[in-house]
Amino acid sequence: MIKTLRFLILGLCILTGFSSCVSSFKDLRITGIEKPNLTKLMDTQGDLALNIEIQNPGPRDLTIKTLELQVLNNKKNILVSINLKEAVTILKAQTQYYRIPLDLNIQDPIGCFLTYNNVRKGNDTFLIEGSAKVKSGWLSKTIKFNRSIGKEINQLIQFK
Repeated sequence: MIKTLRFLILGLCILTGFSSCVSSFKDLRITGIEKPNLTKLMDTQGDLALNIEIQNPGPRDLTIKTLELQVLNNKKNILVSINLKEAVTILKAQTQYYRIPLDLNIQDPIGCFLTYNNVRKGNDTFLIEGSAKVKSGWLSKTIKFNRSIGKEINQLIQFK
């Protein structure tokens, strides 16, 4: 009986921990981006560092292990491919800026420039698609992205 009770308590603890990890993934929010820092650009390859303000109200630290994004224009042409260079840990119960190191591959430099100018004026949108693998404790989850960004890019990116 005692062994059964221990097993049930252990199972309950695991399920409680699992549910808090899952809710942590849902609560993560990007609240701002400071001036991008392009440190190297050769042809269409570059190193980009973003200072991103991330809110993690959850009870656990989250580690972004991989990030693969594509920026497309409204015609679904790939403008830029972005990959995370190294893992980043987002601290629990905090909102702060994190330096996110990225590899940048510009597929269509002219299209990228034209679309960005049109987006800033409110005449076009970017589509960001991709995925991130996020880890919390022993639990890992892949999160899919599919977001359209228009004129609000002017409020999101602050050139300080």
